[in-house]
Amino acid sequence: MDFDLLGSEEPILAYRIRHCNADWSISSLSPIEYLIGFDGNELPYPTSSRSTLQPYVHYSLELPNEQVQFKHSGNYIVEIYDSSEPDTPVATIPFAVTEQLTEVKAEQTTQTWVDARAKHQQVNVEVSTRGLQINRAEEEIKIVVLQNGRWDNAQKLSVPSSQTLGTLRYDMNRGALFAAGNEYHKLEHLTDRGAGMGIDRIWVEDGLHALGLYPQRMRARDSYLYEEDRNGRSIVRSLQTDVPEVEADYHLVHFSYYAPPLTSGRIVLEGQCFAHLPLEERTLRYEAASGSYHAEILLKMGYQEYQYLYLPEGAQTLSSTETEGNHYQTSNDYTVLVYLRSPRDRADRLIAVAEL
Repeated sequence: MDFDLLGSEEPILAYRIRHCNADWSISSLSPIEYLIGFDGNELPYPTSSRSTLQPYVHYSLELPNEQVQFKHSGNYIVEIYDSSEPDTPVATIPFAVTEQLTEVKAEQTTQTWVDARAKHQQVNVEVSTRGLQINRAEEEIKIVVLQNGRWDNAQKLSVPSSQTLGTLRYDMNRGALFAAGNEYHKLEHLTDRGAGMGIDRIWVEDGLHALGLYPQRMRARDSYLYEEDRNGRSIVRSLQTDVPEVEADYHLVHFSYYAPPLTSGRIVLEGQCFAHLPLEERTLRYEAASGSYHAEILLKMGYQEYQYLYLPEGAQTLSSTETEGNHYQTSNDYTVLVYLRSPRDRADRLIAVAEL
């Protein structure tokens, strides 16, 4: 895992690892039960950026490493903190460790129990239980299905639609149902010298290169238009260097989205490059003079994909229904996570992962 701290200071950072259950609550296990080695190690010394307008220091951490290894599968978070302020994390990064104890099969279909080939996609799951000694599948097996790596709209399955000797099946109204969404918008800024994909204009603002993206508008009522994308992925790249980790600059990116003002809720940017930003920093503000929403975010040079989603007041799940629209033809990636918690386990174990 790699990340940058903006600025020229090089603080000594450390990290601690916490084991979590399938719902990301901290498990009751102590570090000695899920780690080999010591918790609370220092990160490798960072590298300062070179020849960039925005100074930053680049950190990199590989797990497992010589200091710490894992002896329990499941969800984990890494808390990064300044050694001088151990109670104040500067970053929290989630990840998972799997045992792959069994086989899981998954299929995506547009034939759903809500509508036929319209606005939804469904993922049906089949789990082999051979050798697992499961007594009560509804209590011991938890299945989580992710769409494009997102956890805000993750679907959780617990009650199988059918159970035969050695197989659990989750389909029909027991499968994972998702709003199909739409293809992502694209941004490519690989150089300071010219406008790339999705960029309308470039200027200098507060000593940095600023990028004005082509404005987008509501697509909720538009017909589906296929555009190849990477389902929200982000890649750090630059045509100006072979070591973009420390020589790619940051650009101040201006997002514009035309839509009527909301009476409640907010418009939020979604995509891999925004996944670790606080919600407030990726929320767009409405400007009545232009009749549009705006946000300015520092992004490292490279290729990013994004979409504008609606977050209702008090909700935690982002919705594409009001903004980007839903089309059964949309290409999406799905990840299936299978957790087991037998009566003798004190925390959820991740026993299988499948991607489609």
